[in-house]
Amino acid sequence: MPHGNSSTEFTYSQLSLAAYADLSAGISGIQYTNALVAAGFTEKLATEFAAQYIVLDQQPNTASGFSATLFQQVDSQGNPVGSPILAIRGTEITVADLATGALVALFGTSKFLPQYDALTAYYERLITPTDRQTSSGDQGLGLLAANEQIVATGHSLGGFLAAAFAGDTSLHSGDVGL
Repeated sequence: MPHGNSSTEFTYSQLSLAAYADLSAGISGIQYTNALVAAGFTEKLATEFAAQYIVLDQQPNTASGFSATLFQQVDSQGNPVGSPILAIRGTEITVADLATGALVALFGTSKFLPQYDALTAYYERLITPTDRQTSSGDQGLGLLAANEQIVATGHSLGGFLAAAFAGDTSLHSGDVGL
């Protein structure tokens, strides 16, 4: 998705909001729209969004407060369109999130942030084949190829994490759009 127009920015904001919903891979129908409404979507927007994006995976809040959802845009036949989108939750009112926000404000870097470490661990799970384990021993999800272009977006702290991830070419081939 290219930057620069209000339609694209609105799409990114919807994806960022959808990351706050309680979702799971393959969720559909009324469960999907209800979860989006509970996260703050109107019913109309939730229905439109659910018709355009499928959930490939969601990492629920970790101990550090990190959570993200991997979406894929689809056409009216359900065929993938464009790159997968990693939408990262922003600050929620938890001790872990507030502490992370304070570290970002103090140091302005992703280094030493438990949520950034959780993001990189999640990305490693996404690119590790299902028959292998990650460097930390977690089972791979095999949902992305290591060199696959993706888009990262997020709200608030999630936006900071998305930007840090996009700039960290030690993790990926540099094909991360914001």
